[in-house]
Amino acid sequence: MRYVLARIKQYQRDNAYRDYLSECLRMMSGNTAKFAGGEYMTITFTDYIHPQPIIKEEKTAEEIAMDITTALGLKVVQKGGEK
Repeated sequence: MRYVLARIKQYQRDNAYRDYLSECLRMMSGNTAKFAGGEYMTITFTDYIHPQPIIKEEKTAEEIAMDITTALGLKVVQKGGEK
């Protein structure tokens, strides 16, 4: 059991080091690219190898418009009649 725990701890240390090193390299290349006017990687290595699932909301256009108007405190007024 101690062997398994030691391997897990070593695995976590190795991953932390890889994350740190990849972030350092990403920052260095980003700074160089900004200086030279080039492009650089905007996503982290961890996000690249373990992407988060994208949660889609199924809303109609009317529901989205209503959410926005409610959030902004707007009132919808229609000309020519009431609905």
